[in-house]
Amino acid sequence: MARDRPGGIALKYLRRVPMPPTARRGKAVVFVLIGLFYLAVKRALSVNSKPPDRNVAPQRPDSATVRDRPSSLCPPATSQEVVDDSSEKSPLNVFVRFWVTPLLIVVAASAYLAADMWHRSLPDPSLPHPVGGLVMFVDDDQRTTDTYRTSARPSAALRAEVAGSGFDGISYLKLHVTFANVTPGARWYIAASGQYHVPSDLDLVIYCNLPGAVREPSGDVACRNPSHERFAGVEYRFTDRIGGILNQAIARLVDLDGYEDETASVVTGEVATSSYPGEETTIWIPFKTPEAAQYSGNEYHVLAPVFVYNYGDYGTIETLRTLPSAYATTAAPFADVRSGHPVGYIHIASLDLRASYSAGQQVQYSSPPTSRSDQLDWTTTGEGLGQVSYELRDPFAANRSAGLGFAAGLLASIAAAAAFLLLEKLLDRWQARRVPRRS
Repeated sequence: MARDRPGGIALKYLRRVPMPPTARRGKAVVFVLIGLFYLAVKRALSVNSKPPDRNVAPQRPDSATVRDRPSSLCPPATSQEVVDDSSEKSPLNVFVRFWVTPLLIVVAASAYLAADMWHRSLPDPSLPHPVGGLVMFVDDDQRTTDTYRTSARPSAALRAEVAGSGFDGISYLKLHVTFANVTPGARWYIAASGQYHVPSDLDLVIYCNLPGAVREPSGDVACRNPSHERFAGVEYRFTDRIGGILNQAIARLVDLDGYEDETASVVTGEVATSSYPGEETTIWIPFKTPEAAQYSGNEYHVLAPVFVYNYGDYGTIETLRTLPSAYATTAAPFADVRSGHPVGYIHIASLDLRASYSAGQQVQYSSPPTSRSDQLDWTTTGEGLGQVSYELRDPFAANRSAGLGFAAGLLASIAAAAAFLLLEKLLDRWQARRVPRRS
């Protein structure tokens, strides 16, 4: 999948693989245990260390003895002499400062780096399972009272490219649409859900990909650049959805291919009135970059279905709103929930889908097969594409994994050696305290 650079996937094999939450929690537990161990050791070593009693006067030599000594050998007596055994040069503080603390730092740093390198060298067993997808609709004014269809079937030729947006964690699906048999001024709708759900908290320039994007009071984003007429009326509706028409009501859709109601968002716009036959309309659909599974130096990616059809094999539950009386005789199966306008599938005359990837990777596998064996390019006519999966191979990943494993083993050995040395020093000090001193 496209990563964090425009026009293609970033060099992911040079980037750090994100850690799962379980690994991060494990590291936090390790550091907490090391901290508790350090406090316990310091407490154990200071059990028999008692501060000097400052209420007891220090012993002084006998006055007669002092009087019998030469004055040159007897320094003048002071009013008070106190010996502080808790100074920084005491044996306990020297031991903690020059043995316990450095060795604990070495153990913690080596263990952390070893765990991190092992995590990056091992495969990720979890495989992505995308939901939702992209489904395209258009205003449908066909009525049940019509004896025949009054116009040709609306259709569109699509060219789509999945690429990086230049923003961390955000990818684009750049869509070029050529409408046919669609009345100028009619509104099209793209239901983006699941993997392609459009986030509502992005920078405004990400949505319209041009100046003039504004955020409406409702929280939606609208493109308001009059110099680009093809983008007139384009809106990103984060709380809108598509519903099914049932008994003069609009109900929630379930089991509709390429659509998940819980995460649905709607990108909509109008067919420009000045469009000429063959003119393309560009639509930008930003979505969160999905993570890829990592194993054996390869990346496994899965894309949710795009622009598929589903006739009759879906259900409706929970009425969302009543159907406006103006559309009481509609023959359309669906409706836009916010406006209540009936909509229908737009026929996909052709679809060309491309996915960008790094120049340092090779296409290993794809389902369905690509148009070219060395490119992520899928072409279909008369329908959309179901779930797409592909695998990218990094020819240098094996050597890199071996290097990371060797470095992790070396750091683990350093951590173990430092831990044993610390244990040896602690036992030596404990034994020295238990052996009574000889007079």
